[in-house]
Amino acid sequence: FAPSSNGGETASLDITDDDTADGNRQSQDLGGTGVSPEFSLSAGLSFPDTVVGQTSTVQSIIVTNNTDYADSTPSISFGGSNPGQFNFDKSGCGGSVPANGTCSLNVSFAPTSPGSSSATVSMGGQSANVSGTGIQASANVSPGSIGFGSQPVATNSGAQNITVKNNGTAPLTYGSITLGGSNPGDFSVSDSGCTGMILNPGASCTDRKSVV
Repeated sequence: FAPSSNGGETASLDITDDDTADGNRQSQDLGGTGVSPEFSLSAGLSFPDTVVGQTSTVQSIIVTNNTDYADSTPSISFGGSNPGQFNFDKSGCGGSVPANGTCSLNVSFAPTSPGSSSATVSMGGQSANVSGTGIQASANVSPGSIGFGSQPVATNSGAQNITVKNNGTAPLTYGSITLGGSNPGDFSVSDSGCTGMILNPGASCTDRKSVV
């Protein structure tokens, strides 16, 4: 019996057979009463993609007291596959909830690694799922090194390209490019307008480097 609404529900179970004495039909009455749980949870939560190391805005699951008297909520727990990727605050439902009143369970998403995460809020035999996806930028520089070979002193070699590509799932901010090491004065580099660019996942920018 899985009632779809409050109140009495009836049906009949009918079996046909070859017993002609009973009219080839057996019938059994069915009945039950649907009742609302004392407390109920609202629907689950889906968080927008969130950068690893950051925290989403808070969303709330609403707990409703379906009775005509004030009462405290049943025990509320937070579990499931990845509860550690979420912040869960049930203090708003810590006391008595007024008759036909509500309280809020506050949840935020704070991923520590990229990928999908989910967890479950449970109360009195009911549950609501929460989910979100952590995203993270990943810079890839190619080639890994550049060899200019032998170059006559005080002459300028041809330029070679260095490409920075975002292989991650979050936007990547291209900061700046500088020269370091033992002899930075013997090399020059042009950022080709890359400095300050925001590279979306899959996007790239190319710098040009030469030896003087």
